[in-house]
Amino acid sequence: MRHSISHVFTECSVPPSSLRRALQSYVDISSTPTQDMIQTFSKFASVKDAEDMIKITANIEDYLKFRKTHPDLLAVLTRFPSLRIPASVLIASLNKLLPRPYSVASVDPKNALVSGKYVPITDILFETVTHDYVTEAGDVRQKKGVCTDFLLNLPIGGQFLTYRSGLTGHFQMPEDPNLPLIMIGAGSGIAPFRAFWQRRFVRQWPKRLVHLYFGCRDESEDLFSKESERCLIRKTAFSRLNGEKFYVQDLLRLDGGMIFDQIVNHKACIFICGKVISNILVIVRSVLGSQPHCYREAVNRYNLFQLG
Repeated sequence: MRHSISHVFTECSVPPSSLRRALQSYVDISSTPTQDMIQTFSKFASVKDAEDMIKITANIEDYLKFRKTHPDLLAVLTRFPSLRIPASVLIASLNKLLPRPYSVASVDPKNALVSGKYVPITDILFETVTHDYVTEAGDVRQKKGVCTDFLLNLPIGGQFLTYRSGLTGHFQMPEDPNLPLIMIGAGSGIAPFRAFWQRRFVRQWPKRLVHLYFGCRDESEDLFSKESERCLIRKTAFSRLNGEKFYVQDLLRLDGGMIFDQIVNHKACIFICGKVISNILVIVRSVLGSQPHCYREAVNRYNLFQLG
């Protein structure tokens, strides 16, 4: 890959930078190369390696067998040592790193002393992503989430690129302290709700008007349980506790009467965060079955407040 990189960025969307910077920050080198990538790379290998690479991509069955060991770019370069891919081809062929959305978990920016200066900080909440896989040589290795692992290893004072999601302006807590809130989430979907209850706690708004329905696998993942119970009424569904599967939608069924009353008679605002949105809408339709006009109103609120 010792080629001039003056034209590397002319035909791809990667910002102009050094090759090292591009590989570290802009392109995905941890995912398994696609069939098209391998076919492109084969043009820069020896005859024998090129033949083996073409065999891998000849049909979908052979490629899926190749993918089972989760080979990344480094594994491909190691397996086919004759590869000499021009920098321009490599950068243009690799998929670009996509932004990873994380949820803000603090009510207001705080200040911390970093390198002698006070800078604003904001809490974020994320789940670590890891899984084990077996290589072709039979070794067991661990594959980590790209962005999560990067954040976990970032030193104090380290910098990284960020962007603001377009949903930011829609997922906001109402300013009326007497308006009931029903918050529904699972896993790291609890993050924005933490900002809600912290703000209400600071303002000494009534606890009895806020209900949180949270879902996780077991008690070890029951995030912020003690902190939140000071500020709201919380119920948690454990999906992997004692061999029984109990989900957040099961909690909603049990509290259907109360939820019906809060929506129909008290104009409660409903917030959903996480991967439970579609299931929850089914439950809401069931709870409000006898009041279709209330269901339509609730759906409108979901469309306004939900966070995918």
